[in-house]
Amino acid sequence: YNDKKQLGLVEATTGAKRYGSLTDDVDKFIFVKEGTSAVYGVSFCVVDTAASTILAEVTAIDTYKEASMHKKKNGESLPRKLWDNIDGSRSQQYTVGKRLPSPLLPRIFESWRCWKKIVKNDVATYLLAFTAIKNHEGVKRTVEYKGKCEKGESYGIYIISEIAPNVCSILRIQHANLNSLLPVPILTKFAKKQLQWANEIQKKFRRNGKKVDEEVQEVLVEKMKQGVVLTEEQEREFEKLEAFFQEAKGGWKKLKLPYKGVEMEIKKDQSDDEKVSIAFGKAEGTADCTAEEAIAYCFEYCSRIR
Repeated sequence: YNDKKQLGLVEATTGAKRYGSLTDDVDKFIFVKEGTSAVYGVSFCVVDTAASTILAEVTAIDTYKEASMHKKKNGESLPRKLWDNIDGSRSQQYTVGKRLPSPLLPRIFESWRCWKKIVKNDVATYLLAFTAIKNHEGVKRTVEYKGKCEKGESYGIYIISEIAPNVCSILRIQHANLNSLLPVPILTKFAKKQLQWANEIQKKFRRNGKKVDEEVQEVLVEKMKQGVVLTEEQEREFEKLEAFFQEAKGGWKKLKLPYKGVEMEIKKDQSDDEKVSIAFGKAEGTADCTAEEAIAYCFEYCSRIR
């Protein structure tokens, strides 16, 4: 933003607290700045569709379905209006009213939105940023609302990153200022409603987990075949591992297993203070796949099926 006094969204959410369980498919964090009306929400999720599809989902929002959902959540009278291609550019102006718990007045948010595409190492990332319309120097449109209300401001960004041709991740960081000192529970409830969007978008595009895992692993396999240069830090770690296994050649004990074609060994080492015993295990077998496919399966440890 041009306003140097505006806090960076990421810096401002340093003290954010996790909202929800670690087992949830969507990571959510909420931060309420005490003594102010500012609330920050962060969500991250993986969605089973192309990154460009999600960009369209968050930009082409002037649809019958979105309008119906707005009326259901916020009532018939609060405005919702989108202007595309303002000033002949890809920018948008979005005006929307949000209902708050009674007796609080609703808030009207007027935002300026714009997106861009970044390609790095043949991987596409889309950014959709939005800020208060006051930061836009071009044409500003107005919506009349005859009821009582207060102005709110919203700033944020969607970072939509390609994982595979039909799989992407979405990081959404949003700051809302309701412009009046409200109780923390009210601000937290408002943020939770906004963060629910991530669950809805994930559910909308949910596909077969096994198929999605295969697509993600195929991309990783292709990267391996192309050869990706390691960083200096990564090189050092591999050197340490190689040195460790060179030193740990002896003292391994074979284990009896009920599995055919798999050999497993274990080794126990005593630490210097002789109070802690460290165990190492290794297994060797044959799998009906390429070496790259095997590593991709291990690397994608948090896959859908696993």
